[in-house]
Amino acid sequence: MAHIFKPVYTVADPTTGKKTRKRASRWYVELADSNGVRQRIRGYTDKSATQALMTDLVKRAEKESAGLYDGTLALHAARELKDHIADYKAHLEAKNDSQKHVKLTLSRLKEVFDSCGITRLAHLDATKVVAHLGTLRQETDKRKGLALRTINAYIAAIRSFARWALSTDRIARNPFLSLAAVNERADVRRVRRCIEPEELTNLLAATRVGPAFRGVSGEDRARLYVVARFSGLRVSELASLTRSSFDLEATPPSVTVEAAYSKRRRCDVQPLPTFLTKELVLWLETRLPRALLWPGTWRERAAEMLRRDLKAAGIDATDDTGRIIDFHALRHAYITDLAQSGIHPAEAQALARHSTIALTIDRYTHVRRVDLGHALEKLTPPPTSETKSEEKQLATGTDPGSLGVTLGVKDAFPCPRVTDSVTSSDAGIGDHNLAASEGSVTPCHSLADDDTKGHKDGPTRTRTWDRRIMSPVL
Repeated sequence: MAHIFKPVYTVADPTTGKKTRKRASRWYVELADSNGVRQRIRGYTDKSATQALMTDLVKRAEKESAGLYDGTLALHAARELKDHIADYKAHLEAKNDSQKHVKLTLSRLKEVFDSCGITRLAHLDATKVVAHLGTLRQETDKRKGLALRTINAYIAAIRSFARWALSTDRIARNPFLSLAAVNERADVRRVRRCIEPEELTNLLAATRVGPAFRGVSGEDRARLYVVARFSGLRVSELASLTRSSFDLEATPPSVTVEAAYSKRRRCDVQPLPTFLTKELVLWLETRLPRALLWPGTWRERAAEMLRRDLKAAGIDATDDTGRIIDFHALRHAYITDLAQSGIHPAEAQALARHSTIALTIDRYTHVRRVDLGHALEKLTPPPTSETKSEEKQLATGTDPGSLGVTLGVKDAFPCPRVTDSVTSSDAGIGDHNLAASEGSVTPCHSLADDDTKGHKDGPTRTRTWDRRIMSPVL
């Protein structure tokens, strides 16, 4: 049986503590839907308007029971938006999303919808949402304007909620199809940098002798930084590891992250470099198989923990250009090393466990100036006039070192040579029979020697001793 009513609530007097019962100013409708489930729907402050709403809802429920009308949309439209958000929360938790993600998503939805005055699904309006997100970008005396990356997180939460509402037949169309992500590269607030090898060495040395942080000793933190740097694991993944997570006898060694702690909700088997085995094998033997390697609440203050250890090592967490080193920067350094090692981009993407290669290359790979300098050294310089002259001599064979010196032997052609006993003036231009009859045979000498000493029978750098060619007339 459907009826309207005003809820009654109890209010305590702040002075005397006396409790009094009061009625709400708004009427509500309670009725059974076509499936027999009791529904409580928010009405109006006017009783007559609420009665009309109840009559309409009852008729729709009866038609739906008879198969003449699908009142699902109307029933959902009459419910308050906060009820749908509560259902969406249950949906996210059923997907096994992390509590942090669920809490952050719901807080963003409530903040935007409350600021826009949206109380029902029918009030969803992309224009109002865009206008409000624009105000969040503005800086005020109380807060700094949100970065574009944070704005995109708000947009992602709103669009995800709308897709869920459409898939569950709560709305007839998606009102946020025109709500597109913004270019977050135009407003980058945090730029990470990779920790250099020397800095990592100093960090580990200072951390080992440092005090405990939230129950994690200095030695254990040093192991934590090493594993993070050379595995690319995230904070939540590292906090879930036990001794049983490591298989150091495999080829290659590996560490397993259970699906409940992996960001992509998969059981990930991450390969490890072999040199990490020596670093961990003795340390892991001192741990219980099922006990957490790094227990405690350090994961909630991982950036602060690393910042303290960097300060103890004399390393600035922020450099002169504003780039920072935080805990996630260790993952950036790992992926940058993969890219600089020359492996295939697909292999780097697989080791980084990214959904797209663009995420691996664009966001996580850092290019240093010294790397660019090394790359430029591989370019072929343009040819100079001297280079062209040498290439021409090599091509025509007129270079004195192109035969003997270039080949690395003193006598490139150990053949007989004619040493004549007559002057060049005694030979005619057309005389073809002077070589054997008028001279004696001696071994040939190097052409390179001609370049420095010359020869009595011809000009320097002449490749043949044919008298016709050596003739001054020619």
